[in-house]
Formats: sequence, C-alpha cells, structure tokens
Amino acid sequence: MKQITSPHNPLIKQLVQLKDKSRERKKSGQFVIEGQRELSLAMEGSYQIETLLFCPELISLNDSAIQLSNGSTEIIEISKEVYQKLAHRETTEGILAV
Repeated sequence: MKQITSPHNPLIKQLVQLKDKSRERKKSGQFVIEGQRELSLAMEGSYQIETLLFCPELISLNDSAIQLSNGSTEIIEISKEVYQKLAHRETTEGILAV
C-alpha cells in the first residue's frame, strides 16, 4: 500500500486542482468524493473508484467503505495534514475517493 505524507506530492496537488476547479473535473472526467456515505452511494451508482485515500488517524483500514472497493482500486494511506488539504468539509470521516 502506498503512503503519502507530504501535501506537496504531485498526486495531492493534482487532487487539489480536481477538487477546486470545475475545468479540471470536466477535462479529466473525474471528481473527488468525500465521506463514507457519499462513497457508498457512488459505488451503488456504478461509478468506478480509481483511487481511495484514507487517513488512519480518522478511519480504520477495515472500515466497510474501504472493504467495498474492488481489486482494481488503488488504496493510498495519507497523513492528517494531507487529508486536511484535500477535505472540503469541516466534520469529516477520513476517506476520499477519485
């Protein structure tokens, strides 16, 4: 499993652009999902989850949303600092997906 601890990581910078800019979302055809409920709804709606990011300080790896991801989903552990840079909501659950 990959780990990212720096908010200056190129992938994190790309995800911040995806989160903040509609032009990036339209260009890539991707968007950031934040929270367990939203992730479960996206999976039920047959959206393909390419990358799952979680902060172990906020959510367990054994959590149901993480277990629901299929084998083709890349799972990345991120630090709390990185998570705070990516998260949009104040109260959050420690899980993001693209």
